[in-house]
Formats: sequence, C-alpha cells, structure tokens
Amino acid sequence: MFHPDALREEADRAGIVGPTETLHKRRGASPLGGSKNSGRLPIWVAAGVFGVVLYLGARRGGITTRLTMGLAAITSSALAFPMGILALLSRQDEFRHNETLLIFWPIDLVLLAGPSPAVRGYVRMRAGVALLLVLLRADGLLSQDNAPLLALGVALMAALDLGLRRMPAPETAS
Repeated sequence: MFHPDALREEADRAGIVGPTETLHKRRGASPLGGSKNSGRLPIWVAAGVFGVVLYLGARRGGITTRLTMGLAAITSSALAFPMGILALLSRQDEFRHNETLLIFWPIDLVLLAGPSPAVRGYVRMRAGVALLLVLLRADGLLSQDNAPLLALGVALMAALDLGLRRMPAPETAS
C-alpha cells in the first residue's frame, strides 16, 4: 500500500495486471523534493518565541501571567486534542503509537485556572515530564522523529515553570 511500484512489480510478476498506462505526467519539479528538514524551521522558531514569551509573561504577574498561561493551555491542548482523537480512532500504527501524545496533553486546559498553588505544581510536574522526554529522546528510548515538537513542548512547560517561579509575590492588603 505504501510502495505502489513494488506492488505493481509483484502484480506484474504474478500475471495479474498488464502493462501500466500513464494517465497523467507531472511537469516541473516534484513538490516532494527538497530538504527533509525544510518544514521544521517554523516549529523550531515557534518553540524559541514561545519559550521567551511564556517566560517573560509568566514572571510579570497579574493579568499578564493569566494570559500567558492561557496561551500555553490553548497551544498544548489544540495540538493534543486532534492527535488524541486520531490515536483513538485510527488503525494506523503511526497514529496510535504517537510519541507526541506524551508531549502535549488535553488536560493542560487546567492552566486556564491561573497561577494557583495547585496549578503551579501541575506546571512543575509537566516541566519535569517534558525534560524527562528530552532525556529519553537523547538516550534513544523515544525513536520517532519529532524533535521540533518536543522542543515546543519543553518551551511551553519549562519556560512557564521558570517564569512562575520568578513571579512577584502577591501583595497583601494591610
């Protein structure tokens, strides 16, 4: 199914089909040509930008921190929901056994609750999981080619965690 040329050769050897007929011939360069990494640059750039924005936004406090946490929640969940649905409904191993599901979680919507102590603990745990995934990837235990998405997940959670740790303490009324 994934190798039509090999299927065609086997069918021809078995005498099932006759000669192939060309119905359409492409003109110009193939859209599949080019560098394997050409589409990854925007994800690497997004990971860097998200990391800086989340760190700076989370450490400011107030409404800026809440907006920053909302951005992280929506970004992570927007990536997690479609991949999770594909994993549940698909019969393709590439979708069912997707290591990117370890990076982005639909439950990250909990970040919308703001910087409460419980949510800060959740962010700390998620940052630890993201960094653990980096170590597993470096050790070769994670084998899928999703390094830019892993960088984006680490940028989301680790930068948010670092920013929340440097957030000013809330002022108390006297």
